This record gives sequence, structure tokens and C-alpha cells, in this order.
Amino acid sequence: MTGGVMDAVLEVSEDGRDLLVLDGSLRPAAVGAALALIADHNDEAGPGGDVVARLLSADGLLAPGGVRLRDPGTGAVIPPSCCFGLESWREWAALAEREEPAWLGHGPVPVLEFRGDRVLVSDGRASVELELDRVPDLLYEVQSQLIGFLARVEEWGGPDLARVLDAEFHVTQA
Repeated sequence: MTGGVMDAVLEVSEDGRDLLVLDGSLRPAAVGAALALIADHNDEAGPGGDVVARLLSADGLLAPGGVRLRDPGTGAVIPPSCCFGLESWREWAALAEREEPAWLGHGPVPVLEFRGDRVLVSDGRASVELELDRVPDLLYEVQSQLIGFLARVEEWGGPDLARVLDAEFHVTQA
């Protein structure tokens, strides 16, 4: 089995099947759509209005999505679980200590099976095996994707918005 990889993703469909990788390759329209989705997810009033203003005034941002696990060798994909959004991506670091994260969401909850220097992550539909020693590097890649996304956010909505998302989603600081 080939080692798994991790991606920072945002759910862009109601059923959670369509995921957008958040990285520095996004075009401005995709950045705007992603930010509108995050704003809508956090605004009880619903969609509409100035996306930047809504995000800057929000407190405790949550983002549907999170970390997607995939195995390029087998094609297996495990999407983020419900309620384990982008703001929780650093929880996966517990694997490097050979511990289960305190929370991995629900619907479905990934099941972890530690096997020596690897962990098999399964969600009932797919399984992805991760090398435990590679988890810090995999999370560094997720962080690098998010830093690239923040650069596009800054271009699209300004440095204040990028700073808020950086802080809310713990990109450059835990």
C-alpha cells in the first residue's frame, strides 16, 4: 500500500462530496467563492452582503471541510468528517505521537488502527494508510497549502482578512 497524503479542503456542496483544495493555485473567482462559503457558514443571517466585512466581524470562524486523506496509489479518499472543519486541522498532529486525536468529527467518524510505524485510517468506505513518521511532513504540506491560500486571500480581500483567517484557522501559529 502506498503512503497516504493530506490536503486542506473546503466542502463546496451540501452533501460534502465536492471539495476544493485550498492552496496558492486558486484563481480569484475560486478564492471569492470559498470566502463567501465560509462567510455564509458563519453568518446566521444567511448569504449576502460584503464577504470581507462579514468575515472580519465574525468571531470564532468555522469552515466546512478540513483535512482530506488520500492514497494516490489506490485512489482511496477519506473526506473530512462533519464538524471537524478547517479550524481543527492541527488535531491530526497527535498521530505523530502515536495517539488518537481527541476529536475527529462525526458522520462518519474515521477509525484509526495503529500498526507499528503506520496507522490505517478508515471511514467505512475507504482506507488510507499513513506512515506515522511522515505525519509532521504531511501536516507541513497542509500548512503550506493554507499559506498559499492566505496569499490569494490577501490579494483578493486585503491583509486584514488574511490575518483574521490565519488566526482563526491556526495556519502559522498553533
